[in-house]
Amino acid sequence: MLIVRSAIAYADAVCIRMGGVKSQGDDHAHSIVLLKELVTDTSESRKSFLQLEKIISHKNIVSYSGEMYGRKDIDQMWKQLERFRLWAEKLLN
Repeated sequence: MLIVRSAIAYADAVCIRMGGVKSQGDDHAHSIVLLKELVTDTSESRKSFLQLEKIISHKNIVSYSGEMYGRKDIDQMWKQLERFRLWAEKLLN
């Protein structure tokens, strides 16, 4: 869950930087919608949106299905977070 929270925090930071707003409410998918509204549409940004979508989908699986994650799943989430983090930090600097 910390991976998911980190990704959402990066998404919020980018939204604040680009538009002075952040996603409100419990639906984390709205973060993706807001990012798409605020960030220029490029192949790099589309890849980053996809990384965030994948991370959020993992959150929903773990939170609502009770499914246990193995090392392989966690490693994949770390890779997704790292890619998203690098993109976000470029926009934040």
